[in-house]
Amino acid sequence: GLGFKWGKTRSGTNLDKQDSSLLVATGHTQVGKSPSAKSHREKWNERYHELETYKVKHGHCNVPQGQRPLGKWVNNQRQAYKKSKLSEERVQKLDCLGFNWGNTKKSGTNLNQQGDEAPLAGSGNDQKWHARYRELMKYKAD
Repeated sequence: GLGFKWGKTRSGTNLDKQDSSLLVATGHTQVGKSPSAKSHREKWNERYHELETYKVKHGHCNVPQGQRPLGKWVNNQRQAYKKSKLSEERVQKLDCLGFNWGNTKKSGTNLNQQGDEAPLAGSGNDQKWHARYRELMKYKAD
């Protein structure tokens, strides 16, 4: 696209309705984005699918950071998780894939060197929930 943005122009004046209509007619439908720009969700899902492929090939999700861009993305997911900035939906998707969150996981489990969950004391409800969730995902896959 041409990179037009809704709202104020470079001179600081607002685009009028006629200018806006012309932009829409030429395919500019989102604020600050060209029609071909991917959403954050689409980009996340693309990387997730790359990680699925990586796991099939290598048997794990521990992508080296130097293997860009996927390795950087994997590290970013760990960092976002540790800062509680990763949605529960995404955490669950990555959990189902066997994602290795690092040394500890907020759900009350530790991960061993293979990335398998090892229960921590006092996390009974979380353990039961995750066990049932894994059973459900396995059932859905079959």
